[in-house]
Amino acid sequence: MIEYGTAPLPDATKVVNPAWRKLDQAVRRESAKLKNLQSQLVSRTLPMKADEEKARRFERETGALLLEIKAKEVQLETDKQSRKTTTRRPLARAPNPALCRRSHPRPIGSNPHCSPARPEQPHP
Repeated sequence: MIEYGTAPLPDATKVVNPAWRKLDQAVRRESAKLKNLQSQLVSRTLPMKADEEKARRFERETGALLLEIKAKEVQLETDKQSRKTTTRRPLARAPNPALCRRSHPRPIGSNPHCSPARPEQPHP
């Protein structure tokens, strides 16, 4: 049988800075949203036989999409700068050592605080 438990990480284990990881996720998320908006802009076409009202609506929607793209670009650059100023190098110790425990299986009986419920009886 196997019992699952946790053990503290050794001091030699290097952990990536959690703040940098959060910023990296934000950059990736904003980048994906920006690419999606850019593909929407590229895929838009005005039909050849569009009346004046449809042309105005097309221009309004395209303008709104361009403004949204510009806002995402600014947000992406801000996130990239924040990520750049945050240290990425692995930390010798995590900010909260209690959160950095490694799960690993170990055989039952190897934990001094746990003993089997009853010893095994030999079969007659």
